Amino acid sequence: MKKINLFFSIIIVSLLLVGCSSSSSTNDGKTLYLLNWGDYINPDLISKFEEENDIKVVMNEVESNEAMYEQIKSGRTKFDIAIPSDYMIDQLAQEKLIIDIDTTKIKNYHQSDFNNNALNIGINNNDYIPYFNGTLGIMYSTKNIKNIKELIEKNEWKVLFDNKIIPQAKIGMYNSSRDAFAAAELMLGLDLNTTNQDDLNKAYSALNKMKYAQYGDDQLKKNIVTGNLDLSLVYSGDYFEELIVAQEEGRPLDFGYYAPQSNNYWLDGMVIPYNSQNNELALKFINFMLDKNNALENARYIGYASPLKSVMNQLVSDQKDPYLSNNPYYDPSKINNFKPQSYKFLGLDYMSKLEELFTKSKEDK
Repeated sequence: MKKINLFFSIIIVSLLLVGCSSSSSTNDGKTLYLLNWGDYINPDLISKFEEENDIKVVMNEVESNEAMYEQIKSGRTKFDIAIPSDYMIDQLAQEKLIIDIDTTKIKNYHQSDFNNNALNIGINNNDYIPYFNGTLGIMYSTKNIKNIKELIEKNEWKVLFDNKIIPQAKIGMYNSSRDAFAAAELMLGLDLNTTNQDDLNKAYSALNKMKYAQYGDDQLKKNIVTGNLDLSLVYSGDYFEELIVAQEEGRPLDFGYYAPQSNNYWLDGMVIPYNSQNNELALKFINFMLDKNNALENARYIGYASPLKSVMNQLVSDQKDPYLSNNPYYDPSKINNFKPQSYKFLGLDYMSKLEELFTKSKEDK
């Protein structure tokens, strides 16, 4: 999950899609059309796949799942592979915008190779092939508050909803209705996919009573690193991206990450859109990305946790990236007593209601 999820934008996108059906891709059998997030695959692997198969890969990059949805549904480009997140895979499957993946034609595919979380997100396993996975959590700076780590570990999600726990802390919140409500629901012990109005009202109240120093997305992690924020809701990938950069630049690691046991488990997966014109090439690409060496190389480049057990075991055993592999929250399948919940697509009416409540929670102070 490379970027913030713009849940509400899908409502606008859906209205814009009526009548869109032109195509810019060519069915020449020698080109793979890939729909992906920015900087979410090792470019050396793209080159390697092209050379091995004497083909060309054309990659379109997007910054949200909703933009990915628009690209697939419009049909302007007939993509062979896309890499959306869990709830978007659910929506694409419900709308029949992706096809079943014939795993019997993928030599490197074995369900037993994946961690259990990756196979239990409530979606048909034939709809997707796991790509990367992680958690929601609390990223914090140790620059300004000495015992902040201990306070977060003691109070978990509550620190995001009670200014009295760390009175001097500047707290950030993801400017995303689904993620903000998820944090509140986790704090309250509620189902992340609840549509019960009483539950939503409770989560709204928790968000409404808080005074956040900043609502944001990618800038939240940056402000934690600089010390302009003391703690914030982030995705695990946000933290590990900053950790890699700090390590490479030799900067002090004066920031950290905590993933409570009751948590959102996110997964991005490879899917084949309904109008793919190169299905066999798409299957070859999936097989290529599941090769242990390629998957390991990709995980090292991106810095996210692979759902492949062999890749994570190799990262730990060779200790080439100890700041990743030794982190207790890097591999969600290894978090003690982990209680994961994954987002499901709950319909446009739900998303509209959630966005309305979130906007109101920010205004009614």
